[in-house]
Amino acid sequence: MLEGNVTKPVFTWDPNLGASREQQALAGLHGLIHRFPNLDLPVLLLTPPLKTTWLENTALESLLYARIDPVVAQGTHEAFFQLQRADGLFPCMLGADQPDQPAIGKGFGQIQQNVPLARTAWELAQLMGKEDFLDRAYAACGRFDDWIRTFRDTRKTGLVEMFCTYDMGQDNSPRCTHIGMPGGCPDNDAANCPRYENLPVLAPDLSAVVFGGRRALAAMATALGKTAEATMWTERAESLRHLIIKHCQDPDDGFFYDVDPRGRHLHFRGSQLFPLVQEHVLTQAEFEPLWCRYLGNPHEFWTPYPFASYSVSDPYFERKLPGNSWGGPANCNLGLRTLLWMEHYGRQSELKTLMQRWVSIHLRHPGFIWQVNPWTGDPSVNYGDLGFFTNNLPMGNFSVCYLAYLEFTRRLGLIAP
Repeated sequence: MLEGNVTKPVFTWDPNLGASREQQALAGLHGLIHRFPNLDLPVLLLTPPLKTTWLENTALESLLYARIDPVVAQGTHEAFFQLQRADGLFPCMLGADQPDQPAIGKGFGQIQQNVPLARTAWELAQLMGKEDFLDRAYAACGRFDDWIRTFRDTRKTGLVEMFCTYDMGQDNSPRCTHIGMPGGCPDNDAANCPRYENLPVLAPDLSAVVFGGRRALAAMATALGKTAEATMWTERAESLRHLIIKHCQDPDDGFFYDVDPRGRHLHFRGSQLFPLVQEHVLTQAEFEPLWCRYLGNPHEFWTPYPFASYSVSDPYFERKLPGNSWGGPANCNLGLRTLLWMEHYGRQSELKTLMQRWVSIHLRHPGFIWQVNPWTGDPSVNYGDLGFFTNNLPMGNFSVCYLAYLEFTRRLGLIAP
């Protein structure tokens, strides 16, 4: 149950324990590097029990892992490029459905790209200085944008449509469950919209991810000397930014909502707000009122262990969790992605607080925790209890948790850079 009144957490650092946890995180990440027999590339997996990696995590996590091993970072990106569908859709996941399944499989039942693959590929290309990688990334990510424009603008608004819950990986988020949105798409094909009267919705977060991808494509095109194409991508990005604000932002409360087929805002204050700041859709002037009213408000998202994945004052906030949930718990994915936006918007002090809170979570529990009660910082669910894995792991020991610990302690100056 997500409830509790707590005093303000006080951060303390034990160098010996911190160093021990650093070694555990590094060893955990090393154990997540895998080569599939029919894909001769080193790939960063999500978690040990099932040999899978998911696009919603992989883009950012493999980029951050480049500080440790850029070859693995490149291999993980190249895996998604190589297994891209002929029509341009990236697989939402790669890996084995069962622990003893040797060959790599791929899923196309949803988009599940929470950080643009184009953005992380562009940053990785700059880090590595490899123009051949940049060429492949630009071509692959351009084809994906073509797929988006072909299959996810059925209402011809110019915005990006969300067909299913897993398009943004938001399991059990009230914005999805309360309108009857199914998990995946029919026939496991993200091009197919389920037949529900509330679908498709115009999604501000999915649109923001595509916006960020277009900005990265513009930068790639410039670096490759494709001036006309760079202008095209910039214009497409700016057009999408304008449409997000025009159609998804409610003029009365300033929040960004999904828009149903009848043009109505669906008033669920969930984590769809975060990709807008993550991808810098908003100017500083547009950001400030959203920070004061929502993101930095302790009665909305800025809980003692930030950020709650759903506004704690929204009537649909989930106090009794159905398990893995984006209906309220603080999530390590959201925590790690703050590196993409908090400094950009001048929130360095708050970022330091957030990093300290997540480091304290990882220090005081035996596992590296992914999902916690936003008031107490205690694990909110156990994956073993849900029957997802054969061993009774806490909801953690994922690549995102290891990397959050390493990145946060490094940026706080607690471990060597």
